[in-house]
Amino acid sequence: MAGTAVVRRLSRIEMQQDFEQKNRLLGSYHQRVAPVDYYSRMFQADYGKTRVCMLSEAMDGHKFRKFHDGMDEALDLAASRSDMYVYPCSFFNDYVNTATLERLYAFTVDLDHICIADIKMLEASQWFGLTPTYVVNSGSGLHVVYMLSIPVECYHWTIPLLNQIYKKLKNRFYRTDLGYEVDYGTSLIQSYRLVGGLTKAGKIAAAYRVGQVWGIEKLAAVTGVAWKRPGEDTTPQPRVRKDRDNIETLPSGRRVFYTSTLARVREETPEGNRYMAMFALAVIAYKCRVPASELERD
Repeated sequence: MAGTAVVRRLSRIEMQQDFEQKNRLLGSYHQRVAPVDYYSRMFQADYGKTRVCMLSEAMDGHKFRKFHDGMDEALDLAASRSDMYVYPCSFFNDYVNTATLERLYAFTVDLDHICIADIKMLEASQWFGLTPTYVVNSGSGLHVVYMLSIPVECYHWTIPLLNQIYKKLKNRFYRTDLGYEVDYGTSLIQSYRLVGGLTKAGKIAAAYRVGQVWGIEKLAAVTGVAWKRPGEDTTPQPRVRKDRDNIETLPSGRRVFYTSTLARVREETPEGNRYMAMFALAVIAYKCRVPASELERD
């Protein structure tokens, strides 16, 4: 596209000048915030234990990840590095994939090759009526960040809904009459350049406070996504008086069922499913009349 061609022709000095122009424009609209304030708001109570990823490139071009415990160590290094990236989410035991996604803190819409005129239009339209929490000048692009008031726990039923919300957010910014491009290649587990870290042009990535944090239910509502568990009926059901003379008792399971299940739990439970397996085992123990003391020991 034309916007991409223009970016490729820019020299390093021109890229720096363009970056500073965007900083001045964003600073005329919003207050610039320190990196520690930005990430304290994003990660909240998890700030001190957030695992920050550094992508490093070896001599052979191979990239590898290194994780840091807590944001402070990463922010101390960021000002002198251009390969510092952070995930707006957390994973089980640093296994970075959708299956191990544990908690989501923010949605980020990545706008590539954005120019001064584009930013003025976005401000005039109040970001198409969907005010972000922050915008980040990350270099040639802009990160539009919707931080969540409470991190979303990523269960099997929430991830599809989160993907729907994320797609609707990207679609909100898609325009053919503007010079920027929406990066549709990003996902919920995308990492982004660290605020306070160096850009490719050697400038410091800067964050600006635009609006408030978002509750996931409200963000889902404004993007047209029904935030509820599949099959969940939100209509209040009338209370029915129980017939206490017609209460069925739980079936009596065989002891061998509990024993075989215990063996499978110990041998086959995958990482991230231990709590689910323990709850299932507890239900089977109850039905098989296994004493509570024995269950706790197992």
